[in-house]
Parts: sequence; C-alpha cells; structure tokens
Amino acid sequence: MTGLGMSGYEGGIRATLSGLAAALILVVVLYRPWRLGAIGGGDVKLAAATGAWVGLGLLPWFALATLLSGGILAGIYYLLARAPVRAEVRANLILAALHRDLPTPAQVSHRKGHRSLPYAIAITAGAAVALLAVRV
Repeated sequence: MTGLGMSGYEGGIRATLSGLAAALILVVVLYRPWRLGAIGGGDVKLAAATGAWVGLGLLPWFALATLLSGGILAGIYYLLARAPVRAEVRANLILAALHRDLPTPAQVSHRKGHRSLPYAIAITAGAAVALLAVRV
C-alpha cells in the first residue's frame, strides 16, 4: 500500500496504476512457484510490494537484478555447503540435464542440514538496483 501511495503522490494516477500492474504481474508470475513450494509466500508478497514501488517501467530491471542476485546467492550457498550437499546438488543438476526437466520441489530433499535460500536478500538487491542505480 505504501508503494502505491508514494507512486500516486510522486507521479499521479498513472504511476499508481503502473505500480498496481507491476505488483499484479509479479503475483501472477510467482503464484505457480509458490503453489509448488519452490518459493515462500513472504517472498511473493515482498516481490509484489516492491513491484508497487518500481512500477512497470523499472520492472524488467528489478526482475533481472533479482534473478542475478539470486544466482549469486545460490552460488555462495553452494560454495559454503558441506561436500555431501554439493555432491547431491551436482547429481540433481546432471539428472535434470539428462531428463531435460527440473525436479519438483517435492522431489528435492529438505533433510536436516540443508538450508533454504533466503530469496528476500535477492529481492532486496533487485529493488536497490531498480530504485537507486537505474532511476538515478
């Protein structure tokens, strides 16, 4: 709500509608991954709230920066993981390449010692790039 309010204050009704459209696009795009358990509900809400701030004009920059940040974060998590976890990730990637399909979140292990990726960090980095670096 704050993003839409600030958009309206700074840019009028057109900016408010742009923010609303960006938020709705993000909810629609992230709905299926959320239903499959690949992304948390808080991440969907954070992305939608950020979409309200960035609007349609900066949405591609936000999405690209978020995806790149998520990839970097995943790489860091991979490098910091224990050897058995890294071996399992490699095996999953090889199987995915051979089958030309990614495993569903239900097929991915959530055993003790496996960390989930805090994607809010990537979303925040994407927002920073879109709102600070690109807008300036």
